[in-house]
Amino acid sequence: MKPLLEWAPHVVADLHEMGGESTYYFPPTAEPPNPHMTKIQAGWLEAFGRANATRFDERGFAYFNREVFDAFYPGYGVSWPIAQGAIGMTFEMASARGLAYRRQDEATLTYLDGAVRHFTSAITTAATASRNREKMLRDYLEFRRNAGAGTTKAYLLPIGYDAGQTLRLVRTLVDYFFFSNLLGLMSGLSLYLLIFHSSIICPFEPLTMWCGSQTLFTCL
Repeated sequence: MKPLLEWAPHVVADLHEMGGESTYYFPPTAEPPNPHMTKIQAGWLEAFGRANATRFDERGFAYFNREVFDAFYPGYGVSWPIAQGAIGMTFEMASARGLAYRRQDEATLTYLDGAVRHFTSAITTAATASRNREKMLRDYLEFRRNAGAGTTKAYLLPIGYDAGQTLRLVRTLVDYFFFSNLLGLMSGLSLYLLIFHSSIICPFEPLTMWCGSQTLFTCL
């Protein structure tokens, strides 16, 4: 997370591999959609998808989208960048699992095939972002300005059955949210963390972080 906060990318492409019997995948994603992705972000997925589809068609590369890979699960590699306002995409290439793989249809899939297709999608994505940089920057800025404008203003984290894990989560949130604030990347959401530990001794002192008139965290 730290490099992403330091760099604050507007586009994140996570290049993966999948089974050798498939072809190539890039967004738009399958259902269900990510309920926390904005309509503007979803629109950019469509735009990048069209650009990659056009380039793959020109080069005669097989591909698919909307069939398998979704953006719903919050633990994907691009989920966190999406939550920060970036356009996050996962690309999947059929893998040769070595130098060459003989497919069930008797065709041979090579390591070079994968390298060329990943290179093609990566360069096409970069070029598309470059051509649309002004609109993307404005959309990113708008996301950052409006984030946290909903009804949720605080989170309550009971200590639960594992005090260590809960406190580790608190430290992570404090570290990255405060670090993000220092870089001027505030989402606008005041976040209050109240840790109830009953008879458990909290291993760090009560902590309150302030940004102007807003309380960022309260850890008891």
